This record gives sequence, C-alpha cells and structure tokens, in this order.
Amino acid sequence: MTSASKPDWHAADRAYQAHHGGCAQCKAAGIAPNRHERCDEGAALWATYEQAGDPPHFTWLQIERMRRERLQQRQQHRGYR
Repeated sequence: MTSASKPDWHAADRAYQAHHGGCAQCKAAGIAPNRHERCDEGAALWATYEQAGDPPHFTWLQIERMRRERLQQRQQHRGYR
C-alpha cells in the first residue's frame, strides 16, 4: 500500500469487527464514544477503518459528496468563496 492509497474498506471492516466483538472496551466506545475510548489495538484498527473511507455500498454518500463538489465548482467559477 502506498501512502496515497486508501486501505481496503472490506479488510478494514472485517479486522475491526473481529476485534470489536471480543473487546469490552471497544464495545463501550462504540456505544458511548464521548464517554469511552477504544483500547490501543482497537484504536489502531479504527483509524485504519476511518482511512478506508465510506463503505462502498453507501452510494448515497458518494452522490451527496459529488453534488457538494459540483456546487463548490460553480460557486468558484462565479467568483464566490
């Protein structure tokens, strides 16, 4: 993996879910993220999961992101900031 490429979402998801299933600390962080922190291993796995980006089956996120990008391009073209 190069520094510019994203981790594979499916692999990151499987790794985190496998860990999360057996870790009470990570389960607590998933339920109440503002009150609990993940363990060191879970935090590293979660960071990789977040770097992998949006789940590929959440197509509405991609559509919304493209819509926002087009709007920003139009505004820049018209001189807005």
